[in-house]
Amino acid sequence: MKTLDLPRLARFATLVCALAIAWLSLKPQGEPPEAGFPVFVFLAELILGDAQQTDKIKHALAYFALMGAAFVGFRKRIPSLRIIGGTLAYGLLFEGLQSLTPDRTASLADMAANSVGVAIGLSAGYVATKVVPGVR
Repeated sequence: MKTLDLPRLARFATLVCALAIAWLSLKPQGEPPEAGFPVFVFLAELILGDAQQTDKIKHALAYFALMGAAFVGFRKRIPSLRIIGGTLAYGLLFEGLQSLTPDRTASLADMAANSVGVAIGLSAGYVATKVVPGVR
């Protein structure tokens, strides 16, 4: 039986995350929902003290996934600092591009949430390389 190549799967997940972030960052916003997904509302209230700040939770989760996947998938091919810098630059790029779209705006708070997600994703990716068989 063939074993699963987890770093290769993580590289694919990096691409999926990057494309999802690009689409979600640039698509028209439309009408804001009256209430967000309950888990996001709970986390926004718990962490930020404001249930209306679910978008910051979403930013952090998106960049957590992107960074975790990128670290696991590319750490043997690309130096870690370049992966971190590239992920942060990706977040900065899409915050900047949002300022060019009609109904979106760039936000330093969103970039801060992206950065928190990158830090947590890096930590999770690092732990995964130490404890998950096939990732080392």
